[in-house]
Amino acid sequence: ILCFFIFSDDCQGNNYTTGNRHNMTKTFLIDKIKKEKYGAFMFDIFIQTHFSAGHHLRDYPGDCEKPHGHNWNIEVTVRATELDPLGMGVDFRTVKNAVAKVMDTLDHRDLNTHPAFLDINPSSENIAVYIFDKLQDPLSDKRYALYSVMVGETPTSGVIYRGA
Repeated sequence: ILCFFIFSDDCQGNNYTTGNRHNMTKTFLIDKIKKEKYGAFMFDIFIQTHFSAGHHLRDYPGDCEKPHGHNWNIEVTVRATELDPLGMGVDFRTVKNAVAKVMDTLDHRDLNTHPAFLDINPSSENIAVYIFDKLQDPLSDKRYALYSVMVGETPTSGVIYRGA
């Protein structure tokens, strides 16, 4: 991917600077990249968040069958194939607001009593699928789509779900 940062003018003489050298506006000229010359490009836009919840894994042969809790780390990635007129694939605020609504349904709950997990274990894998399914519609547009959901039970263990 080629990135151009211009501080004075672009190749066609358009001036993109304002003020003095301490107040220059950087302009990202992604429109200057020709898809036909350089191929398709994409941007993976992600946010990270967390929720706290308890669960147990039914019929698990070990300690995880007992009730316990986690501070689950979540990363949601949206893949954009075009930028909007402001130069963004998707506004971070759009992603954060959609994710916050789903986190509210999971935070400080016994996940085994959550309607989504009454018949299946609230494993990291199943939680990732649940989050992905809830976010797929609100985070899909002609320019971008939900790409993946990462669910981490600990800082060193987790899963990434990319949808079907």
